[in-house]
Amino acid sequence: MALLTRSTRLLALGVLLAGLALSTSAMAAEPSRDADDAAIRAVLATAFRAALADKLDDYMATIHPDARDSSTQRTSIERYSWARFVKQAKWYLDSGKPESFEVVKKDGTGEQPRWFIKDREHQDRMPVPVRFMKHEDHWFIYTNSL
Repeated sequence: MALLTRSTRLLALGVLLAGLALSTSAMAAEPSRDADDAAIRAVLATAFRAALADKLDDYMATIHPDARDSSTQRTSIERYSWARFVKQAKWYLDSGKPESFEVVKKDGTGEQPRWFIKDREHQDRMPVPVRFMKHEDHWFIYTNSL
């Protein structure tokens, strides 16, 4: 076996260190992703809890500020998405428990992840998308079809 030259050894060491740095950063990112998932689940559970109790103000607190900024946006949410959500919230829950929704797919990471929630009442229906966005280090619902 031929001896490696100094430059070949340095190159191999550089590749090894780069790979180690990438795997370490990926491992460090995992707890953050888990924390984001937990925070997003909590936001969704709060929205479901608000719908079951018919508390519009509690629901509005889960909506991203940019999506509820104007009176027109708030009126639209109240008349359309909120009215639909109050009627249909139980479709997504097991025994009416706000935390019992099922996420069947997660699409995207970073600034605007999108989760797809299973409709338990209508088995043939496609999962319903909910997009989230952060504002001042807190997750909010940005858009949804619940």
